Amino acid sequence: MITLTKMKYFCDVIDSGSFTQAGKINHVSQTSITQQIHEIEKELGHTLIDRRVTPVKANKVGQIFYLEAKKVLSQYDIFENNIKQYIDHQSLKLTIGYTSLTDLRELEKNYDQTGLSEYRYRKSRCRSGCRGTKE
Repeated sequence: MITLTKMKYFCDVIDSGSFTQAGKINHVSQTSITQQIHEIEKELGHTLIDRRVTPVKANKVGQIFYLEAKKVLSQYDIFENNIKQYIDHQSLKLTIGYTSLTDLRELEKNYDQTGLSEYRYRKSRCRSGCRGTKE
């Protein structure tokens, strides 16, 4: 199976021109990098790297694999960031001070997508942290 890690290792080899340098970048041995690249090549049934030159370079099939792997890795980064932002957004806590119920209703009317309706439903269950002031 061609994993994201294997794709990253391959791209790092091509970007750095060296199996050893790719190992350093990923904090693994050069042998491990070489093994992972061989697994990709075995699965595809074709070599991807011209190892006869220094720095090493992708052959024609390797160039296609490199471009596609870069797209996949970039898309994965976007996916991961979007999920993290969603999770962070879900865990945000907003504290609102208001002076009257009218102010809260006005705020709820204008910004209902922020979850104030849920707050209104649950506010009776709040003990500390939900405080209003008397006018």
